[in-house]
Amino acid sequence: MAAVRARRVPGMACEVVYEDGRFTQVDLDRIAKLHDSSQHALKDDEIEQHWSSKALLPHVRRFYAGYFDPKPTCPTAVRALMFES
Repeated sequence: MAAVRARRVPGMACEVVYEDGRFTQVDLDRIAKLHDSSQHALKDDEIEQHWSSKALLPHVRRFYAGYFDPKPTCPTAVRALMFES
C-alpha cells in the first residue's frame, strides 16, 4: 500500500483523522451501542413512516425540480462522481 502524505491547506484546521490504519476520532463503544440499539424489528408506525416517505419523495422531487442546481456548489471531485455522463 502506498504511503499517504498529509497536505496543509491554508485556512483549514489540521487534525489527524486516520493514522496507522485506524480512524483516530471514532468512539467504538458508542458505535457498539448504536449497533445494538438498531437490532430490533421495526414497529408498525416506523414501517408506515418508511413507506409514506418513499411514496412522497417523487412528489417532493417534482416540486423542487429546477429550484436548485447543485453543480456549481459541489467540490470538483464530488461533482465528477455525481454528474458524470
